Amino acid sequence: MAIERVADELGYRPNGAARAMSSGKTGLIDLLMSTSGGFSRITGSLLEGVHDALADADMHLSMSRLPDGQLVNEGFMPKILREYLCDGLLVNYTHHAPPQMKKLITRYRIPVVWLNVKQPVDAVYPDDEDGSRRATEYLLSLGHRRIAYLAYRHTGHYSETDRARGYSSAMEEAGLEPHAAILDPAPFETVCDKPGQENRLPLVRQWLSQPDRPTAVVTYGSEAAAVITAAAGLGLSVPGDLSVMSTAHAGLDPLGIGLTHMRQPGLAMGQQGVRMLLQKIASPAEQLPSRSLVYELAIGNTTQPSG
Repeated sequence: MAIERVADELGYRPNGAARAMSSGKTGLIDLLMSTSGGFSRITGSLLEGVHDALADADMHLSMSRLPDGQLVNEGFMPKILREYLCDGLLVNYTHHAPPQMKKLITRYRIPVVWLNVKQPVDAVYPDDEDGSRRATEYLLSLGHRRIAYLAYRHTGHYSETDRARGYSSAMEEAGLEPHAAILDPAPFETVCDKPGQENRLPLVRQWLSQPDRPTAVVTYGSEAAAVITAAAGLGLSVPGDLSVMSTAHAGLDPLGIGLTHMRQPGLAMGQQGVRMLLQKIASPAEQLPSRSLVYELAIGNTTQPSG
């Protein structure tokens, strides 16, 4: 049309603020995170999923990081909650979410979906128990029978219990005794501070030096790096003497180690989170059943058949 052609030639763009005033919608979704990195772990694939699903809905993403220390103050009101800046929230507080923040979201009836939080409604999270079970079943399929599970003591995320349970259930179903070790390098001074990190490798080396050491290990996550390093220090080859895999990717690619692991459904979690939130925006009072997402087995160079 002539009007549209002239507008295009003049570089006209619709005024989003004016459109928001007339429609009551901003076209924005906010990703709410903590300033404490351990409580808001976010992957590139998760961000890609959020972005792609919003692009399909012709919407955009903003991001806010809230200081946990201030959220314990009843008088503190972060801007993202005190003003109408977005149509809904994707909350990426995986655990230890401040109660005051939850109260504010409820008080102002803000549509919200929680990411990587295991709760009955309004959440999307990986099925960690199934992921760990299938990791163990994969090692069983390779003929391993002395399979151990190793984790550091962490900060209370649901995955810690679920991954250990998935391993144990797979072992018990195979008629084998589970051997789960939870190593505590040092008591945490706070839920965010980990002063015992320098003690992790010696602890793993000591654990791996036991006479009845396993032929295969499933780790919670980053413990896989310590297991591979400790094994090398003890003269054990991976995977020749010891197969190692992780329930979550342990970031060993930069070292040239193709770790066998269960690939977290980050992309799907971001996409599903946005889709659920759009439903919440359309019907704010409706509680949506939470969705659990399955892991995918990624076979690398750190596992091989027993014997």
